[in-house]
Amino acid sequence: LRKAWVVGRGQNRFEIRGREYGVYRDGGSIFSADARQIRLCDLELRRLERFAYEYDFGDGWLHDIRLEAVLATDARKTYPTCVAGRRAAPPEDCGGPDVFMEDRWKYSAIGSGMSRDDVDELVDELDGEDWEIQRRCNPDRFDRRRVNRALAHLAAGSYEGALHEIHHSTSD
Repeated sequence: LRKAWVVGRGQNRFEIRGREYGVYRDGGSIFSADARQIRLCDLELRRLERFAYEYDFGDGWLHDIRLEAVLATDARKTYPTCVAGRRAAPPEDCGGPDVFMEDRWKYSAIGSGMSRDDVDELVDELDGEDWEIQRRCNPDRFDRRRVNRALAHLAAGSYEGALHEIHHSTSD
C-alpha cells in the first residue's frame, strides 16, 4: 500500500471515512479530495478497515473494500499486485450489477467456448464487436496473471493498456 495511490480514471470515486476521493473530469462530479494527491499509506488505514469504491456512475458498480493486511514491499515486484481473486470482471458497459447478474448465464454460455450457432437462440441481435467482448468474458474464470498485467499497465500510466488487457487480450 505504500506505493498504491487512491486514483482511477473515468467516472469513479473512493469514499474513505466519509470523505470522497476522485479525479474531476469536465462535466463530472466534484470531489472533496483529489485522488491523485493521496496515497493509501497516508490514510493510515487499520487492518480490516473498510471503504467504498464506486466505478462507472452510470452503471453503479459499488465495491466494498477491506484492508486485510499490509505486507512488506519487494523491490523485484511491480505494484500494485493482485495476490488472489475469484471470478472475472464483467464487460464494460454491460448495464450494471443487476443486469449483469440477470444475464450472467448468457456470459457463462458464450465464455465457455460454445459456438455462436449454439447460443444464437440465447442472444438477440449481438453484433460482432459485442460477441467478441462477451466471448472473452467467462464470469466463472479468474486470471490473476491477466489482472497483474493490467495493473502493470496502470502502474506505467496506461489506463487504456489496462482496459485492453482485461477486456481484449487472449487467455494464457
